[in-house]
Amino acid sequence: CDFGWYDDPSIQSSAETMMNLQNAGSILTYTASRVVYSNYNAILNDSLYKNLFGVKDYGLPARVGFSYYLTKQYMIDRENDEKYHLFGDPAIRMNMPVLPLSVDSINSKPSNSVTQISALSNVKIKGTVKNTEGKVNPINGEVVLSVFDSERGIYYEEMDYTVKQQGGLIFKGRASVNNGKFETEFVVPKDISYENKNGKIVAYFSNNQIDGVGFTSNITVGGTNPNAINDNKGPEVTIYFDNENFESSYLVNPDFTLIVKLKDQTGLNTTGTGIGHKLEAILNDDETNSIDLSNSFVGDLNSGGKSGIVKYRFAGFNSGDYKIKIKAWDVFNNLSTQEANFTVVTDQNGIVIRDVVNYPNPFSSFTTFTFQHNYSASINCKIKIYTIAGRLIKTLENFDLLNKFVKIDWDGRDEDGNQIANGTYLYKLIVESTDGKFKQSVLGKLAVIK
Repeated sequence: CDFGWYDDPSIQSSAETMMNLQNAGSILTYTASRVVYSNYNAILNDSLYKNLFGVKDYGLPARVGFSYYLTKQYMIDRENDEKYHLFGDPAIRMNMPVLPLSVDSINSKPSNSVTQISALSNVKIKGTVKNTEGKVNPINGEVVLSVFDSERGIYYEEMDYTVKQQGGLIFKGRASVNNGKFETEFVVPKDISYENKNGKIVAYFSNNQIDGVGFTSNITVGGTNPNAINDNKGPEVTIYFDNENFESSYLVNPDFTLIVKLKDQTGLNTTGTGIGHKLEAILNDDETNSIDLSNSFVGDLNSGGKSGIVKYRFAGFNSGDYKIKIKAWDVFNNLSTQEANFTVVTDQNGIVIRDVVNYPNPFSSFTTFTFQHNYSASINCKIKIYTIAGRLIKTLENFDLLNKFVKIDWDGRDEDGNQIANGTYLYKLIVESTDGKFKQSVLGKLAVIK
């Protein structure tokens, strides 16, 4: 109750401490400075919520200070309510979506009537982005559609009260908005509640300038489509580290990003609600401490839940070799697994080079140098080729390389364009960051036999 005890110069209240934190804390705090009581607090907070979210100022969310002012105009209990104060800039507005959205139809039925969606059935949703006057807004952008399972009630016996809880996520996908109109189509996964109670569809619009939101609860979730065709194939799973363009790379730093690309023709199950059917990562076969990736999944634009990507950030790994396994399911609960090995490396120099080879070796007229490195940004690469006596005969240079698995071809010719003679040669691989801060080199040997 004394979270905002600000009027004692000898101490700093928690509210003040949060406001003054340099890299964290609160932007605004609405709290009490002395003892207050729950029954009056509930009424006061309810009034504040209505004034925060229900009041508009020239089409924009009301300034927080004005919402606070309106709340204080209608005190329920003066002694209780006057102990509440606002810490922060009262001119700040809540960053809430501005434009209204409507879900116009579900499976061609208008959304003002209730539509049932069933497991393994196809669902088509159409909607509109509107302006503040409620008319169609000819705007372009992207909408994220979230479809939720049946609403559930949680009963608390000690209070004889039932709290409503939103159902689990059934589908989350992205769709284009063209001239204010959007639509998407997806297959409902097998993992639903089958309760035939009201679910919810939420649509969130955004572009580089403005955003908006809308929803409908006129759906029920239950039943199963008896005509659904199961292809009995799990999703396609591809694993990358740090960048999806880094093919065949396995060297990472202690802090790295796991990237998983997923694809399935029937649809992906990314709800995270089905028992044993989560999209998850398992490190070193430790099934008991699996990592749920469901909330990190982002569907591809206009894919209808059939493809997407996971980006999950890991931090603080020790140096060493690791194995990661991905489990993914489609809407029929067909399972796919994919494994990848990776090595965590640390070096004060910033660049670690591994697996430096040229193939074929020996070669007659053509060979390819390959190596792996751990640097997450672009590198410059130089290969200097010498005779056994130490004379430089060829320099291969490549700039601004992004892939962590690097391949460089050489036609076996020297700087004059002549094929080099049979024999053994030395080479030096030099890898450098493009800003010149980090540099590493490795020596190797190759042979020519014609």
